[in-house]
Amino acid sequence: MKKLISIITVAILAVPVAANANLKNTNLQSPTIAILDTAIDTSIPSIKNSIVHEVCITEFFGCIGQQSFLEGPGMATLPPASLYSNVFNGFDHGTQMVQVAQRANPNIKIVFVRIIGLSRTGVRQGSTDKTVNNALDWVNANRSKFNIQAVVMPQAIRNVDRPTLPFYMTAAGTDYCPKTPDTTSKIESLKSAGVPVFFPSGNNSDLGRVNWPACISNAVTVGATMNNEITSYSNYDPKIMDFYALGNYPDLVINNKRIIGAGTSHASVYAAAVWATLRNLNQSLSYSELYDIYTSKTIPTKNSKITGGKMVTNG
Repeated sequence: MKKLISIITVAILAVPVAANANLKNTNLQSPTIAILDTAIDTSIPSIKNSIVHEVCITEFFGCIGQQSFLEGPGMATLPPASLYSNVFNGFDHGTQMVQVAQRANPNIKIVFVRIIGLSRTGVRQGSTDKTVNNALDWVNANRSKFNIQAVVMPQAIRNVDRPTLPFYMTAAGTDYCPKTPDTTSKIESLKSAGVPVFFPSGNNSDLGRVNWPACISNAVTVGATMNNEITSYSNYDPKIMDFYALGNYPDLVINNKRIIGAGTSHASVYAAAVWATLRNLNQSLSYSELYDIYTSKTIPTKNSKITGGKMVTNG
C-alpha cells in the first residue's frame, strides 16, 4: 500500500555569491534551474519569458486531462481562477517561486516541474515520495538537454505515514528521517553529476529536526533569516543544516496584487538560482570547489537559540 504524503509549503534561503562578481548584474549566458512545485501563471509576461520547459508529474492523475505525466508548453500552467482560489490551497506557490528565482538573477531560465495535482473534482492532491523520485528522475535524465545547473523542490513534508510514529514525533537527535531509498539515490546521482538539489528545512519552529526531503543525506538544506538573524520558525538540525538566507519577499505579484511571501521555500529557490549563476561563472570547477566558493561568501548568523549559522549573501 502506498504511503500518502501531504506536502506543506515551506521556505528557505541560501544566498551564495560568485567569486568577485555581483550575481544580479552578471550578463553572461543565462543559467537554468529546475523548480519542482505546484503550478505557474504564465499570463505574467516575466514568468512566461523565463520558462524554457514545462512538465507535470503526479501519481494520482492530477495533470491536465487527468493524466499522470505530461510535458511541453502549458503543462505546468493553471488558469488564474484555479491558481488563486482558496479552494486550491496554495497553488500560487509556484508562481511565487519563479519570481524569487528572478530576484536572484533576472536572466534566470527555469524548467518548471509540477508535482502537485488536482483531482477530478478540483481538490488539491497529496503527493508521495514516488512522485518526488519520478520528478528527480526526469530532471536527471534531461539535465544536459536543458543545461540544468541546480534543482530545487520548495516543498517540505512533515506528516509522513510510517510504520512507527511520524518522524516529527520522534526524538530530536535520533534517525528520524523517513527511509526513501529511491529519492535518496536520485539526489546522490544528481550531486555526482555536479547538480545540487536544494530543499527547505521547514517552517515548524522545530529545533531538533528538519522536514523531508531536507533531512536526506546529500540534500542541500537551507533555513530562513530575516534582518540577518535566523527566523524563529525555521527548522533546525545541527548535523544537517547547510545554509541560511533571507526568507521574506514583501513585493511578489500574485493575481495582479503585491503580496508578502515568506518562509524557507522562498529561500531554497533563491539559493538554487544563485548556485546556478555561480556555476555559470565557474563552469570548470568541480562540485566541491564550487561548494567551497559558495560557502566562502557566507556571513555568520544566529538567533537566541541557534549559533554558527552560515548566511549566504548576494554580494
